[in-house]
Amino acid sequence: MAKRQQMYCPTCGQHRMVEKESLDGAIHVVHALISLFSCGLWLLVWLFHAMSASGPWRCTSCGADVRRQQDQMRLEHKRQQQQMGNPQGHIRKKERRH
Repeated sequence: MAKRQQMYCPTCGQHRMVEKESLDGAIHVVHALISLFSCGLWLLVWLFHAMSASGPWRCTSCGADVRRQQDQMRLEHKRQQQQMGNPQGHIRKKERRH
């Protein structure tokens, strides 16, 4: 089962529909039953499996990993701000002179 939503795709340069693969609902029922019979010991396995089984957000047009590209763009912007002498990455306001 795939989740869908709108996100900005840096590769396409537009907002596009993106998909993320997720676990099927039936597997959650199986994990719940195993957790019940193991007195909750299986909950850690279920949690790990649920967190690691979901894939990245992919653009439906070009197939790019949207989140990874957005994170790389943020890091690059932060590096540029630090090189310009603005370590916090904030936009500087013009100083008022009285």
